[in-house]
Formats: sequence, structure tokens, C-alpha cells
Amino acid sequence: MKNTLSLFIVIAVFSACATHRASMMPTYSLMMNRNYEAAMAELDKSDLAKSKSDSFLYFADMGVILQLLGRYAESNEYFEKAERRAEELYAVSISQQAASLLTSDKVISYEGEDFERVMVNYYKALNYLMMGNLEEALVECRQIDNKLNVYNSKYEKKNLYKEDAFARYLLALMNEADGEVNDAFIDYRKSLGIYENDFTANYRVHAPPYIGADLLRTSKSLGFDEDFEKYKEQFRDVEYKPAQDTGELVLIFNNGMAAHKEEYNVAAVVPIDGYILRVAFPKYVMNQPEISHAVVEIGGKKEATHLAENISGIAVKNLEDRVGRIMAKTIARAVTKYLASKGAEELGRKAGGKLAGKLAGFMVNVVGVATEAADTRSWLTLPDNIQIARVSLPPGDYEARLSFYSYGGGAVESAVVPVKITKNKKTFITYRTFR
Repeated sequence: MKNTLSLFIVIAVFSACATHRASMMPTYSLMMNRNYEAAMAELDKSDLAKSKSDSFLYFADMGVILQLLGRYAESNEYFEKAERRAEELYAVSISQQAASLLTSDKVISYEGEDFERVMVNYYKALNYLMMGNLEEALVECRQIDNKLNVYNSKYEKKNLYKEDAFARYLLALMNEADGEVNDAFIDYRKSLGIYENDFTANYRVHAPPYIGADLLRTSKSLGFDEDFEKYKEQFRDVEYKPAQDTGELVLIFNNGMAAHKEEYNVAAVVPIDGYILRVAFPKYVMNQPEISHAVVEIGGKKEATHLAENISGIAVKNLEDRVGRIMAKTIARAVTKYLASKGAEELGRKAGGKLAGKLAGFMVNVVGVATEAADTRSWLTLPDNIQIARVSLPPGDYEARLSFYSYGGGAVESAVVPVKITKNKKTFITYRTFR
């Protein structure tokens, strides 16, 4: 009787567990209302803050909130913690893997999806740009490519997300800002190739419209006549202008909330012995942003933002890439639980007869069903997509008016950001919406 009661307590505990998204909604609701100080306090008392197995997500979420508060150095401290934690968990412990075969993948410490781990470097690069530290921002962007190479090397079947076109484009912009025109040209060219070969087909994201002028400008500056003529033919409609004594505003717009994971289940009764089989898998659910794009007005000029990165699209494809690995493990777990049920039934039969055996097997089966759960953890404070706008301006102090529009064309919200433009320099600013 005591053992039976213990089993039902275990079932109740697992049945009562809220999804990761539901448990974190108080924090995210405060963020969406731009009450960042309160969101930080709420995060500090959340389940993430208490759980070592979820510490990657806690550090990453805290890094996002601190960036939104303009506390860029502190933000990077948390992103560095997230990065270290992910590296520590890259090789999951054998004990956790064994436990997951008896319960679910939720018992394994969350190391982040491949794309989430490289987004840590994207956020660190933004922080360094906001602090005016171009050299460190360049280091972080380069890390994205390095990490993706390492992650894909461990898979027999390579992921679709093996290179990041936007990270490469951002790296090109920063190299050009740093005076490294040759490196910038190489990165612009590589970025265009990734957009054309991967991002357009897989994530419906085309290269930013500025890239033609970028390639023409840098190839001309370097004296690469053959490349210049090739891109002049490819980008016939692009008005090529050589570098002038102006500066440039680069707006990086992080829009909306990324897709989140939910669980879907397959359940059946095995006809031969009445065993209840249940398996659970994660799937991404899109959070369609209300805002489609932004328009920046500055110095008498207007420029709309252009989609450069579809994070939710990458998330969905990334999960699809590893669905085979998830299914193999889920099936192995189902077999393990089935064998455990049959083992308990045999032990019960030997100890107390056929009825006791059936009861013991049934109870282990019920616990197996109750503990089966998909891992629905994900980095929820990531944006749905990243957009970019660039405006050339004479040196001076400006106010950039940002207007955000819905897919229906209506104005949704606006903001004013002070901007200082310096001769022959790029000024990077970033803005986040949650609608």
C-alpha cells in the first residue's frame, strides 16, 4: 500500500508540472510591457533561477533584459555565463542520459539548441557595438561561424543551419567599419552566397538590398576589376556610389518573440497485453509578430527595415533536422519503460501471485505514462526575426524617429533614438519590439 501511494504521488507531481513557457509568462509579460526592472526581479524568483539544469536559459534571459536596460557590460557577463554553461553541458553526463530513458528528456540539463548557442554570440556582439568596442564585436561574430562548424561536425547528417548569412553580413559591416575592406569584401560575398543558396530556400529570407552596393563599393576600392564588372552585371539596377565623406546609421531591429516549443503525444494500447504506450515529442509553435517592419526617419531621409534573419524559421528547421535523433531516443525510452513494466509484473507474480504481478506491472506502466514528457524548454526571449536598415548621412547629431507598422500597414508604435554620425564611420543602434 505504501509503495502504491508513492507511485501515485510521483504521477501527481509529473502531471502537475507546467510547461516552461507557462511558468515563465509572468517574466515575459513584464518584458513585453517594457517593465524591465520588474521583469528582472521576477526572473530572479522564477523556476529558472532555482534550477541548475535550466541555468543556460536563466543566464540568457537575464542577458537580454540587461541589454534592454542599456546595461551592456553586465549583460555580457550573463551571456558569458550562458556560453560557459552550454560548453560544460556539450557532453551530457551518462547518469542524466540513463535517467532520461526511465522518465523524460526534462531531467537532462538544458544546453540550448545549436542556433540558441550561437545567438549568445550575436547578443554579445550587439553589446560590444553599443559600448563602442568594435574589436570584441568582431570576435563574437566570428565565433558564430566557428561554432556552427563544430556543431555540424558531430552530426552524420548535416543540419540545414550550418552557416548564418546575417552573422556574416554583420561581420562584413563591422570589418568595413574597422577599415578592413578586403575582409569586408570577402564576408559580403560569402553572405550573399549563403542567402542565395540557403536562406532564401529554407527560411524565405533574401539578401538585404544594400549588398549589391556593398560588393560594388568594396571591389572597386580594392581594384578587383573582374569582380566589380561581375557584380555590376548582376546588380544592374543598383546605383553605385563610391565612398564619400559621410557617415552611416545601421539600425538592427529585433522584432517579436521567437517560436516556442509545445508537446504533442502519441498514445495507444498494445493489444497483446493491454500495455498503455505513450510517447511525447516537442514541436515549435510560431508566434506571428504583429509588426511587419519599421521605418527610420533621420536627416530628411526615410528608410524601411528589411528582413535579414528569420530566427523562428531557423528554430523550426533546426528541430526538424534532429527529429530523427529525438524519435530514436523516444522509442528507446518506450522500450525501456515497457521492459520495466514487464519486469515488475514478473517480480510481483513471484512474490504474490498472478493478480499481484498484474497490479505491479500496471503501476509501473502508469508511472511510465505519467513521466513521459517532451522537452519544451527554449530561449523564449529571442526575437522572431531580425531586420536591418542603413542610412548615409553627413556628420552630426540627429534624432532617429522609428515608426513600426503592422502587416495591414497601420502604425503600431514609435520611438525616438538620439544618434551621433561621424565622418567615414558606421553608427550602430539596436531596437526591440515584442508585439
